[in-house]
Amino acid sequence: MGTAGALDGLRVLDLTTHLAGPYCTKLLATCGADVIKVERPGGGDPLRRCGPLDPSGDSFAFRDLNVGKRGIALDLRRDRERLLELAAGANVVVESFRPGTLDRLGLGYDALRAANPRIVLTSISNFGQTGPYRDVDATEIVLYATGGEMYGGGQPDAEPLSLAPRVSLCFAGQTAAVATLAAVLHGQGDWIDVSIMEALLASVDRRAQSLTAYAYCGEKKLREGQLSAPGAPPEYVRTADGWLHMTTGADAWRALAALVGEEVEEPEELRERWLEWCAGRPKQDVVERLQEAGLPAAPVNSVADLANDRHLTAREFFEEVGGRRHVGVFARFSETPASLRRAAPRVGEHDGATWLQPSRPGRQAPPAKSTALPLEGIRVLDLGVVLAGPYAAMALGDLGAEVIRVESTRRFPASTRGALARPPKELAATWGPLGGGYPNRDPGERPWNRFPLFNLTARNKLGMTVDLRDEEGREAFLRLVSTADVLVTNQTPGTLDKLGVGWDACRAVNDRLVYVDATSFGSTGPYRSWRGYGMEMEAFAGHDLLRHYRDRDVNSNSWTVTADAAGALAIALAAQAALYARRRTGRGQYVDLSMIENFLGVIGAAVLEYTTTGRVPQALGNRDFEAVQGCYPCAGDDRWLVLTIRDDADWAGVLRATGWAPDERFTTQASRYEHHDELDERLAAWTSALPREAAVERLRAQGVPAGPVLDDADAAADFHLAERGFFWRITQADCGTHRYPGPPYRFRNVELGPRLPPVRLGEHNHYVWRELIGVSEDDYRRLEADGQIGTEFAPEIR
Repeated sequence: MGTAGALDGLRVLDLTTHLAGPYCTKLLATCGADVIKVERPGGGDPLRRCGPLDPSGDSFAFRDLNVGKRGIALDLRRDRERLLELAAGANVVVESFRPGTLDRLGLGYDALRAANPRIVLTSISNFGQTGPYRDVDATEIVLYATGGEMYGGGQPDAEPLSLAPRVSLCFAGQTAAVATLAAVLHGQGDWIDVSIMEALLASVDRRAQSLTAYAYCGEKKLREGQLSAPGAPPEYVRTADGWLHMTTGADAWRALAALVGEEVEEPEELRERWLEWCAGRPKQDVVERLQEAGLPAAPVNSVADLANDRHLTAREFFEEVGGRRHVGVFARFSETPASLRRAAPRVGEHDGATWLQPSRPGRQAPPAKSTALPLEGIRVLDLGVVLAGPYAAMALGDLGAEVIRVESTRRFPASTRGALARPPKELAATWGPLGGGYPNRDPGERPWNRFPLFNLTARNKLGMTVDLRDEEGREAFLRLVSTADVLVTNQTPGTLDKLGVGWDACRAVNDRLVYVDATSFGSTGPYRSWRGYGMEMEAFAGHDLLRHYRDRDVNSNSWTVTADAAGALAIALAAQAALYARRRTGRGQYVDLSMIENFLGVIGAAVLEYTTTGRVPQALGNRDFEAVQGCYPCAGDDRWLVLTIRDDADWAGVLRATGWAPDERFTTQASRYEHHDELDERLAAWTSALPREAAVERLRAQGVPAGPVLDDADAAADFHLAERGFFWRITQADCGTHRYPGPPYRFRNVELGPRLPPVRLGEHNHYVWRELIGVSEDDYRRLEADGQIGTEFAPEIR
């Protein structure tokens, strides 16, 4: 293993502040890019002063999001020429100012391109560089309410629930990193417009899934009450020292009865016995027993649990940087190790360093004009299941890669192409829109081609079928591997090795292959073989205990799969970083990606707070660390808005919007936070008397960050999204024409679009088998007759 990171030689100027932008550039720095954080002289990034703060007065979030970077101080108004000099020697500039700010400073894309024709400028903003909301002020909760899964999150008898603080903005930063690396690989220079709202709408944290289901069947996702399936054991169970989470069905009772040593026939009696049995044992012990029984389960961890977890310790996940213990890297590269490298810089720490002096290279020639998409010419094999792998492959396909979806007619991928291959229409009608939202609520003749979750992630892909358990199929697949650039899988560790197509077998036929192996816990360590779904990852990775209602236990949480969504982006990012490294080394490599470890990156500040102070952060519900904010009811049926009062100026705006007289309880920001409950009551009384849109408009007109909590119907009809062309209208032969959430970024010099509709099972078998694998026509017909090649699942698969 070498010492250079995958992005060695890539220089990035980081002009960003706060959260989304710094997380984008942190990920690039972790992969070896030379990231130079450019801050205003004196105060620097405002995030430095955002709590919680450590005993020395430093922001945990700033320290976490800016590790691995060097820092200089520049006043962009006075030091414009100096910034252009630096840009001439850089590859990427990332900024997060209000739209139009760089142009007003004379540092917009055209000015940067004049200094460096191949520069990539990534602009991250609340709602994008264009559209009616372009200049609307927003905070994280406002962006999550308009873009994320907030309306469908939480309990039906309570207000919609946000994610834990900083998670959604870090997710947007990860999105920006994916788009940035695509432009870098393209080598043409470009300006990328990343909308945070759209990054949340396009994610697979059930938001994009619910939007697709709404387009198919006209039903929006509602907040859920009981999480468990009817007749199944409860998903959250209290233990002697906390909680655990398990995803099971009614068939799990027999295994649970064996665990507790009972032969109880009555389900309710067994349920009580099961809860009693768990209550007397530590959560770790119960989870390990459940895993041994083959049941997916995980402890509901706090950040303290994570800091001392034996699996993360065995994988040497945490890194000591600058005397502090940080969460580690998002992925492990076999040839080009990722690392945090250095502590976050002080303001101007590296001013005057010799490496900053402009080398004044000869003027670069502008790149030849090209209409090719950024990843055109890259072939990706998609062996992903459920969410993360298929979504990652779709993202690479959207960016121009040729993606081949690999499936088998002899095995049905449950939870990927539906709960059942051929569900009766009457049964599907009893499922909610996410599980049963087929077009017009009808599974049709080929339900596997009509399932909204699969079709969401299936655009811009080709499809082939092969049975990897069959020797002839395995040999054919390895011939396909020999032609590929990237293989993506997120199956249970060891699955592909057992089939004879693991990393060693694939490397033997193609040493230039990038093999991204994404699993819940990673390919090594005590828990490598643990079973789990999205909610188990959320529980294990600490998110559950950071995001529940303040006045309820963690079992009030509803489904989120943020770790899956973040894992999908991490897969795409890691694949592109390894492709960049391949240009230098000539070799591919293996990437071990634990989706647990990747997700810990987005809550890194909370972990750092514990490892520095011993303080365990608690759930805030919809509140903030310092500002007054919340989710408030409006007139009408289940209509809500969110707002944030950050400072005295925002409070003055609230007084103007509401017509309230000043109140001494709310004079200062500290006193407003102290009397948060009383202020919540007053705000709820005011908002509940007004239509949502009217209340939001009044608040925004007075400069208060506010926004509606959009449901799926609202988002589908949103005029800002329509003007920006966020939804793609796509026609697929088996399910008709519908609108799908598109990618959350725009490129100035190339146009992304739907080149292929959601791929049907085996739709491109002839091309893949005949042209790429190279079988004869006779062999193709024989394999087709045998059922190895086909477009329908075997008849016995119901």
